[in-house]
Amino acid sequence: MQKKWSVKRDCRGLSTNEIINAILDDRGIEDANDLLYPDEECLVPFEKLKNIERAAKIILDGIENNKKFLVYYDTDQDGISSGTIATRWLQHNGADVIWAINKGKEHGIAKTDPAAFADADILWIVDSIETKMYPYENAFNFGIEQIIITDHHLISKSMQKQMERTGRITLVSSAVDYPNPALSGSATTWKLCAYMDWLELEDYSDDLVDLATCGLIADMVDIGIESLENRYIAYKGFNNQVNPALKKINGSYEYNSQAVSFGIAPLVNAANRTNENEKAVKLFLSDDTKEINQLVNDLKECKEYQNYEIV
Repeated sequence: MQKKWSVKRDCRGLSTNEIINAILDDRGIEDANDLLYPDEECLVPFEKLKNIERAAKIILDGIENNKKFLVYYDTDQDGISSGTIATRWLQHNGADVIWAINKGKEHGIAKTDPAAFADADILWIVDSIETKMYPYENAFNFGIEQIIITDHHLISKSMQKQMERTGRITLVSSAVDYPNPALSGSATTWKLCAYMDWLELEDYSDDLVDLATCGLIADMVDIGIESLENRYIAYKGFNNQVNPALKKINGSYEYNSQAVSFGIAPLVNAANRTNENEKAVKLFLSDDTKEINQLVNDLKECKEYQNYEIV
């Protein structure tokens, strides 16, 4: 069967700028600068994230009062990025912090041995949320005093109210009355850290935005004209690659969406599928070149094994 091409615009003879303008016009984009060069004005105000002030106070007070933090990671790239942002921010600010992650593709804390919570006071869960209360109640029964959740998944109004009634669960979620519901878990976590930096007149979160960008792209959220906040975070992160693991995986290649989609995220996905999630966490938390090299090689082996198993 002969193919029939339907050409919307014949751009032969046009300059590059004219072609770009034609594409933008066809997509209904009036201001190309907003799309191509997003700035800080694209960020939704911090206070639009419900409970961000309360979460910040619990975390900052916890650091000041020498509370022990447990950061609980989700197992995909957005979850690894989220947990790394939270852990590195706490470490930078002098907190006593440990971390944990599920086996395989399991999400949330429902199947976690509650004894894991016995060594911490404040539990910070990233990029996952429960639909029942009992996992959180188990954590409280084993000594957790407060739970912070930074997430982006839909949650029922009933569950929100149950959380609020405890007075001990603080949910900061882009899925709850937020103007940009396409914000990923890692970017939500990053915004909480950026807000705490703003309160403390610090800027360490600028060194973590590359991780938020990685989570955004890996989760395939909207980064178009309808979600300029996401676009700004991605733009900022791609121009400020700091994390040593990202640098190692990318090598001499540019840090961009292609690097995340075809280089970084597949390694974390391979760790997920081969039950090596802890190696992915250690990779993104490490600042030791030798350890990073070894962990990258390990995850590449996981990817090869995964591909072999699929074949």
